[in-house]
Amino acid sequence: MSTLNDLATLVEIATAMGKSKRSIERWSKKEDWKCSFEKSHSRHKKQLYALKDLPQDIQFAVMKHRQDAHITLYSQQMEQQHEQFNTRSTLNYAGAVGGAVSNRAKPEPVPVAVDVADNGGRSHLLDGGEQSTTTRDRTEMAQRSSTATGAGLGPVGRVGKPVEPDTKGLVSHPVVDGPVACRDSGSDLSGYTAGQRDTHLAIQIVMRWLDTYPSNNKSLALRELNQGYQDGRLSSALVSALGRCRQKASGVTKTTDILTTSTVAKWQARLKEQGNYTPGVRQKDFEIKAWHVDLRTRLDNNRQKCTYALIHEQLQERHPEVGYTAMLNWINEKYSRMDVLKGRHTGMQLRGRQAYQPRTNAGMLPWDEVHADGWNTHFTAPHPRTGDFVTYELWDFHDVATRYIPPFGIGLTENFEVIAKGIENAIRDQGVMAILQTDSTNIIKANKNFTGDPVKSISDKAGITIVHPKTVGNAQANGIAENWHAWADKQCRVLATYQAKGQDSVTLRNVKKITAQMVKAADKGDLELRDKLRARAAKVGGGIVFGSYAEALEWIETNLRRKWNNKPHSALPKVRCANSGKMRHQTPQECLDEHKAHGWQPIFMDESILADLFMVHITLRVSRGMVKPYGGMLFRSPELDAYEGDKVVVAYDSMNYDEVIVKDMKGELICIAPFLEATGYRSVTGSEAADEKRAVANLKNLDKKKVVVSKRAGLVDGNIIEGEVLQRIPVIMRELEAPLISMQDILQAVDEPLKNTVVEGNFNKEPEVAMMRNYQEQTLWLAKLMADKAAEE
Repeated sequence: MSTLNDLATLVEIATAMGKSKRSIERWSKKEDWKCSFEKSHSRHKKQLYALKDLPQDIQFAVMKHRQDAHITLYSQQMEQQHEQFNTRSTLNYAGAVGGAVSNRAKPEPVPVAVDVADNGGRSHLLDGGEQSTTTRDRTEMAQRSSTATGAGLGPVGRVGKPVEPDTKGLVSHPVVDGPVACRDSGSDLSGYTAGQRDTHLAIQIVMRWLDTYPSNNKSLALRELNQGYQDGRLSSALVSALGRCRQKASGVTKTTDILTTSTVAKWQARLKEQGNYTPGVRQKDFEIKAWHVDLRTRLDNNRQKCTYALIHEQLQERHPEVGYTAMLNWINEKYSRMDVLKGRHTGMQLRGRQAYQPRTNAGMLPWDEVHADGWNTHFTAPHPRTGDFVTYELWDFHDVATRYIPPFGIGLTENFEVIAKGIENAIRDQGVMAILQTDSTNIIKANKNFTGDPVKSISDKAGITIVHPKTVGNAQANGIAENWHAWADKQCRVLATYQAKGQDSVTLRNVKKITAQMVKAADKGDLELRDKLRARAAKVGGGIVFGSYAEALEWIETNLRRKWNNKPHSALPKVRCANSGKMRHQTPQECLDEHKAHGWQPIFMDESILADLFMVHITLRVSRGMVKPYGGMLFRSPELDAYEGDKVVVAYDSMNYDEVIVKDMKGELICIAPFLEATGYRSVTGSEAADEKRAVANLKNLDKKKVVVSKRAGLVDGNIIEGEVLQRIPVIMRELEAPLISMQDILQAVDEPLKNTVVEGNFNKEPEVAMMRNYQEQTLWLAKLMADKAAEE
């Protein structure tokens, strides 16, 4: 069993990272690594870490350290086997075990435990039992043993007694029970793979057995070998060698024999041609090399989805000897395809390519479990107030038993109001559901208005159990809603304002320009131009263009909800169609009606309870007998004087500012506090206050954007760099009232004193003083004249 994924200790992590144990321990505490403790008799318990819970760089370091250790251990084992092989290679075959068979005594049954390459006759075929030799065989063995002394095969001993082998002479092989050793000292096999070397040694063992058979009859030797293999009388090492050297590409043999004459002839021809028995077909190499580890590290962390060509370029920086074809062969043959996917994908993308647990709705009743999820519409529609084409957030709810969909919750963004409205519509349509499953959005998990507070939360007051998938990002756990979203996307493609991934970018841009012109024409009141632009957008986009928010709601209700509820679903039972007479699946509406016909009834809630259930609940402190739930709005009731300084729960409708409901912390009603009018301020609802706050924030952002654009364009204080632009002060022309007297009367009144002065010659010696006095007199006289004219009129 592989140990690459075993739990890691602090010491192993420190060794792999090249740091001290204390540094790794501080690192683990700082980042709060998940660990388990191994039971120990000592005072300190060993900390164990799963590789999946460690950071990516530490995972790769530990994996590389373990693989390097595995490669080192494998090399040491191969060297040890090679040394053992060289030690045994000095032993000759114990060919005289059979000995000279005496004519005076019958051979006794002897258990044989000698080397598989023993040349002592048939006896080395057997793991135990009686020797069965014919008279001819015994004669041939006696003749062979009589000449053994001169051949250097060792002294002849009595039958059934071991003979000391001669350490000089023939070369033997190691005695093993299992796979044959992959080393050979007789020829240079360094250019071959380990599999080819194993095959060569296995064939060599079999051929040595055939060569040392007492007679030179190869047919008799093969017959004895095949018969012994079928009877199970061969030694385990010889059986292993026969199984290893049986190279039949097709896997189909024409005979039941383990070895045939033609195969032996091919082996002999191969030995004569190339000097060894290695097969011409290159065997698979399972050795772990250094570049395997580096390649696996890159494949396990391929989030950018790099191509194999780019990975090969990176690999050749450290291993230039690795070719592109060799890398591809290793990936296709040795590397797991699932590991490739894990290196390229995470979260929902990975879960969509892994195994899933199938589930069934058999035996469930309607509204036992409802799955819900949010969907950002793949089209734009007019805003209910401004008319601008915007994208909407739609929350859809699906009954698991019938696949029925109640009315949607629709808004501009995913918020509490949209989800709460969807739950309210579902309860009003078919009653209170037992279980509501949603994804792991924080709007539901971290909101006390949904769950976790017995006074404020919808789930506690209505008795709904809200659950989430155990694994975050598991789209298959909420697959009912996800599959509906894919179906809804296809239905939206009949709209000209469709804007999903597959939409043509040029068409989308042109349609957005035309719809923006529609909004401007509608704002100016030019309805004729608006209708022309709408027809043009429908032609360019090749679909429907909504003229108002109400049209969009009607299309969603008709083409998404009603169409789905009246469409056959594959998860529902089959029925016979009344029109065609053919079998088809039930529709969600038919399945729901069938349950109602069999006695199922929805669990509805009173209207007064529903009205309070979906109000916004917040916790406030009473101050001066008043509460201030939002936007500085004050609500006053005399009953609140007794709760001065205490915390209370205030419930209000975001679309109505007339009154709020005040409860104590246990949920008991205290009073209904009306709105306290403030002189000089205009009362607003909670929704309007939120819109005003959002508008102010948008204006601030626009001011910041204006400054950025001015700086990028080179404008400083509204002036152009090349030359200063003079600011013109606009002149405001006001319409003057009709004068009290005519201009002719004023000129005559001014001119008369001047004439008198000239005629009479009353000039002062000091001209300047005389001029000033004359000016004052004229001004007083003119004012008196104008007053008299006004009095007469």
